[in-house]
Amino acid sequence: MRKKITFDTQFLVSTNDIFLTIVIGNPNPGSSIVRLGEDVIIEGIVKNFKIGNGRSLKGKKLIILTTVQDFLINSNLTSVTFVLDDGVTTKKYFLDGTVDVDKDKIDYKINIDLK
Repeated sequence: MRKKITFDTQFLVSTNDIFLTIVIGNPNPGSSIVRLGEDVIIEGIVKNFKIGNGRSLKGKKLIILTTVQDFLINSNLTSVTFVLDDGVTTKKYFLDGTVDVDKDKIDYKINIDLK
């Protein structure tokens, strides 16, 4: 059975634009789906993606699902770093996990309340 790692957090928004970058580590392949509330706003590789202006995002929920596949033969460790940056604050959320079987996948889900 595929592992799932979930993390809940919050990000205090400013009045600036908020950007999202997702870095998949160890180097393993992966892909993300990013939702703002119920709406999918980007899929695939996410690098310096503008989510929107802090004023309009306050009170909303950012939900990110990133699936990572173990690729390396000598390690079953996978990781993801989610980076939110609004020019005032940069927050990095690092999650990691180990697959039980070579070539297996892990789903990383982060729920971010934009306050």
